[in-house]
Amino acid sequence: MAEKKPQKDSHQNMDEVEISDRGSGQNLMVPLVVIAIVILLSMFLHDWSRHLLHPNITAWKSHLITIFFASLLPIIVAYFILRRKNSLIEKMGKEVGEYKQKEKVMQGREEKYSMILESIEDGYFEVDLSGNLTFCNDALVQISGYSRDELMGMNNREYTNPEMAKKMYQVFSRVYETGKPVKVMDYEVIRKGGTTIFLEMSTSLMRDLSGEPIGFRGVLRDITERKEAEKALQESEQKYRNILENIEDGYYEVDMNGNLAFFNDALCKIYGRSESELMGKNLREFTNNENAKVSYDVFNTVNTTGKRTKGVDWEILRKDGTKRYVEPSVSPIIDSSGQQIGFRGILRDITERKQMDEKIRKLLASFGEAWTR
Repeated sequence: MAEKKPQKDSHQNMDEVEISDRGSGQNLMVPLVVIAIVILLSMFLHDWSRHLLHPNITAWKSHLITIFFASLLPIIVAYFILRRKNSLIEKMGKEVGEYKQKEKVMQGREEKYSMILESIEDGYFEVDLSGNLTFCNDALVQISGYSRDELMGMNNREYTNPEMAKKMYQVFSRVYETGKPVKVMDYEVIRKGGTTIFLEMSTSLMRDLSGEPIGFRGVLRDITERKEAEKALQESEQKYRNILENIEDGYYEVDMNGNLAFFNDALCKIYGRSESELMGKNLREFTNNENAKVSYDVFNTVNTTGKRTKGVDWEILRKDGTKRYVEPSVSPIIDSSGQQIGFRGILRDITERKQMDEKIRKLLASFGEAWTR
């Protein structure tokens, strides 16, 4: 957060104004009273001297009345001036009190929001309309690897590649034109050390009190670990997919009802059917009732015991009507919560082996008959 220069407290300024106004009002009363007394004495002495030189009781009394009202005039004027001034001072004092209360509330809110921004792990930023950073929290400092002083005034083009900078320009332009917030899921940023990280960003338009756009604000979340995990998972899936697509044995996954959910090309070749003809179908649909019961018993045993099984073979019917013999392995599929959600396994075509076994059996049988003769 950018440091602020120390400023004189506005409360102190307002208090000084109030004290100064009250002091000036009180000081104004003294000279007015003094002036009134001086005028009174001077006029009294003037008329008293005239009376001594020209004694005239009636005229002297009339002059005394004139002197009294003439000296009373500045006092009356001073009273109304001070009363008006005191009224203004009281009004100003009330306004100062209300201002202090509002300022106290605003300071409390500002401290609250500042604490929230500095306690969250996500980065918060504010930039002007040119994309230059004007404010950020500590989390953004940690994410970027730059110090706060280095970040202040830095343009977003300085910490990303040209292609991403062009994309972000389009994003901010859309926010400016529509006034609607935008979320970016793959904001690629270069940290101070040169390493590349991925951020998830949401940004919105900032406006001043008159409603004019003045910049953008937003939140940034570091999703580098998640992106790396997704990439590793995709690579792993591709690796095993390549393995499955290159083996001669059929690989399958079925749900708890025995309906196919995933399989490789080798399984399509074994059954002599396309992917669309097999997807979602039950394996029992491609055999006779006797062999369907055998396969059901195998899957039921795995479901009951939770253990992998193999060595049981059954007969299947291909699309062209020919029969093939397969030897499956069956294992339970367990989800992250420990619940069984289906079965998976390898299905091997053993037709040639069965045919060879049958030939050997017949050959041995013929030798046995010849030996007994």
